[in-house]
Amino acid sequence: MSFSNIKNPAGFRVVALQRFLLAFCLICACLFWLAPASATAAAKTPGQWSAAVQKRYADFNSLQASFEQFITHGESGVSETRSGTISFRKPLLVRWATNPPAEELLLVTDKEIWQYIPDEELAYKYPLAAMDDKNAFLRVLFGLSSLAESFDITVLPGEDDFACLQLDPHEPSMSLMQATIWLEKDSAIIRRILIRDFYGNRNQVQLDGIKFNVDIPDADFAFTPPPGVEIEDQTGLPE
Repeated sequence: MSFSNIKNPAGFRVVALQRFLLAFCLICACLFWLAPASATAAAKTPGQWSAAVQKRYADFNSLQASFEQFITHGESGVSETRSGTISFRKPLLVRWATNPPAEELLLVTDKEIWQYIPDEELAYKYPLAAMDDKNAFLRVLFGLSSLAESFDITVLPGEDDFACLQLDPHEPSMSLMQATIWLEKDSAIIRRILIRDFYGNRNQVQLDGIKFNVDIPDADFAFTPPPGVEIEDQTGLPE
């Protein structure tokens, strides 16, 4: 099942875009803050985790990784699996590329946001304001606030070599009711994240091949619609 086949695509794509951005922001926040460090791995209480992750944020400027995404729709129970690559560069340049058969590109540039679906020859253009959210993800991502300011943190029993944290937002939204992250105990690098929304949908992303402080060219964060692609410009719509 593909997002593109669901009725009322315009409304659904806005929700899908929010889920993409929420997932990516939380991934980046945790990846950058929960960086390799034995001191971070040793922190056991929620307060220690929060202090450690905020302290580590300034150490990294960019990252690249491959991902596998497992989406389960709460109402129908239908599941789908996707894979691809993600790139991030401060202050907020994002490239989320999904591989065929569900090929799709989400690109956050310094001017706007693009969502490109090659199979449909369709591209959506959104304002950067779409990155705003009530759960302070961007403040967390930029290191302006700690995890504890936005979430209640619960340390859950881990599994094998992974520690596990449950994040309950102080201000839950329809797109984020709860998140769970799994971290390598030794390096404290996040490997898996699970987001649950109001509708019972589950969005799990598993990361591999994570590289920090890599040189990512500007061209990776630029987008020019190919000839013949229809553009749905959402930048003039009310927030």
